[in-house]
Amino acid sequence: GLKWAYLLHLFIAGIGMYFFMYYYFKRDHKISFLTGLVYMLNGNLMNEVTVGHMNILNVYSWLPFILLFTLLALNKDWLINSVLAGIFLSFIILGGSPQEGLFVVMLLLVVFLIHAVGRNFFNRIIKIVLVGFVVFAVFFGLSLIKILPMLELLKITGSRGGGMPFDTLVATGFLSAGNLLSIFGIVGFVLLPFAFLSLNKKKTIFLVILVLFAIGILSNSPLIYILWKYFPF
Repeated sequence: GLKWAYLLHLFIAGIGMYFFMYYYFKRDHKISFLTGLVYMLNGNLMNEVTVGHMNILNVYSWLPFILLFTLLALNKDWLINSVLAGIFLSFIILGGSPQEGLFVVMLLLVVFLIHAVGRNFFNRIIKIVLVGFVVFAVFFGLSLIKILPMLELLKITGSRGGGMPFDTLVATGFLSAGNLLSIFGIVGFVLLPFAFLSLNKKKTIFLVILVLFAIGILSNSPLIYILWKYFPF
């Protein structure tokens, strides 16, 4: 049963990335399929599956759907897309990835900040507030069954009591040439420059900022230190 769960989540991850590329980035079927294939079979994810880290696989599976419907909600049909984004966001917590869920929530906040930049600033802010309210309302409504017990446990144990030491969490930082090659794979590195060349300016900037955010999470940075200090790990 567990093996089928891993396979199902890998398949969902590939499908999610396919939809993300096809419906948001407007790539054709072949490029979207290749992107989904690279995403679901990247070296880092395969390593996580090998050691049994279902919490990581859970995030990989639902993150493309969360980003897709959040970004669509900021552009059109905001209500239904916001609800869908909130539902998929709740799967992160319900699937057993509370710490990773914190990173995803922070990522969405970064997405909202990026969207706020541009013309019609006031209208953008209104849309962000509406989308954010619905997304997080749905998210908390579905996830409280897991969040409330965790909060009660934190009151008893304390957020840092018995937690993971910071040096253990980050070691020397996860980023290195070998680790990056493991995460993106050879195919990913070969295709990456072409991806940036083929996107419009705003979407390219969006991807660059997301990469910088990922670097802040994956390295020995002030951002990960603040998260370690004030949130349980």
